[in-house]
Amino acid sequence: MKIGKPIISRLLIAVFTGLVIISCDTSKLKKTPIDNFVGVWEIQGRPMFNGIKIRIENR
Repeated sequence: MKIGKPIISRLLIAVFTGLVIISCDTSKLKKTPIDNFVGVWEIQGRPMFNGIKIRIENR
């Protein structure tokens, strides 16, 4: 029985994704306090959103 190319490619993608997830080192991750985000932020780098400002307040 011959396995089709779509099945093999999906299997390879699943294995690769699993390896990436397993190899991630989550011990270096930490929570960032909300106070670090308070202020006015300007979106840059995407022509569609350039110049848009977002205000984040801590109430």
